[in-house]
Amino acid sequence: MTADAFAVADAMPSPITLHDLAAMADRDEHHRYELSAEGVLQVMAPPTAAHQLIVTRMMGWFLRNGYADEQILTTPGLYVGADNLSGGRQPDLTVWTADTVLRKAVSEYLDPAGLLLAIEIISGSSRIVDMIEKRAEYARAGVPHYWLIDHAADPQANPVVMLGLVSSEGKEAQYDQLRPAQPLAWVLNGRPSDYLPA
Repeated sequence: MTADAFAVADAMPSPITLHDLAAMADRDEHHRYELSAEGVLQVMAPPTAAHQLIVTRMMGWFLRNGYADEQILTTPGLYVGADNLSGGRQPDLTVWTADTVLRKAVSEYLDPAGLLLAIEIISGSSRIVDMIEKRAEYARAGVPHYWLIDHAADPQANPVVMLGLVSSEGKEAQYDQLRPAQPLAWVLNGRPSDYLPA
């Protein structure tokens, strides 16, 4: 480890809270910070251009199909914890119901009430977190729909896995896959109403 790495480790609060996480993100534009519901800090490099292009395509698709600007947010801080210390995620794209008034739950992290859909773009380093950890956390937070777009497995097809909440009972909350994975291009040739409630 370099001397700078030791200095960072020495200055790290214990435990790290969502307030700490928001302050870290505010001071560092070169990384994304998330805190699992169990309080595990995850630091990620900024998304690649290919990753961002998928987010832009999805955002444009929703906007072209009648969603208002206020309903679509990219990488918002989202509170998914069970206490006020941990559980801060940043989905790549979120879609909110038309009547949602965005409210902060803890620090800069939004209350998930009114969130219709969270979308994550899977890269090689995020696969386990997106497919297992976030899936469980978003389900426990009551997010009705969770989509995973796999850029790592097949960058040409970008398969989209669409999950729907079938149980929102605390730790037993879970998603089921609603249909077989479809290529992103196929999804974008349809309309959001083909996959989401009006």
